[in-house]
Amino acid sequence: MINENMAAKSDKTDKSVKTAKSAKPVKIDLKGVVFCKAKGCMNGLYKNESSSLRGYCQDCG
Repeated sequence: MINENMAAKSDKTDKSVKTAKSAKPVKIDLKGVVFCKAKGCMNGLYKNESSSLRGYCQDCG
């Protein structure tokens, strides 16, 4: 009895994992977007550029 319930629960979790893995990635158009020069920073610079350091976002500069 307990083993049957455990098997039923594991089947449900396996199905949810499979649907999450089969989801297609969303494509985002990044043409013309200028990013911060700091290594590893992906902040855009539109209305977010530092006043002291050109080319860096407000968080990094």
